[in-house]
Amino acid sequence: MVAGTDWTAKECDALIRFYFDLYERHLNGEQFNKRALIQGLMSSQLPGRSRGAVEYKMQNVSYVLVQRGLPYLPGYVPAAHKQELLRQRVDAFLGAGSHPSNR
Repeated sequence: MVAGTDWTAKECDALIRFYFDLYERHLNGEQFNKRALIQGLMSSQLPGRSRGAVEYKMQNVSYVLVQRGLPYLPGYVPAAHKQELLRQRVDAFLGAGSHPSNR
């Protein structure tokens, strides 16, 4: 996990789980400190990634969702430049029925 390298499947999966955890919190009307939660994710599962890289990758997840006709997490405007692996991992996550709007 080094800055400037492609994200691994393990990193993508951690970020996707995090994204949908935040999405679930949003749907439940919970108040949360996004900055603190991202810092926790970075220190525990994405130690080689910058905050900017994590935020941008979150926007990439939003982009994949919009392509699938699904709602995305407010605050993460879809950004089109994405790694193909991320798309595959989001699709696998969605295939498991894991998107909160599927519940």
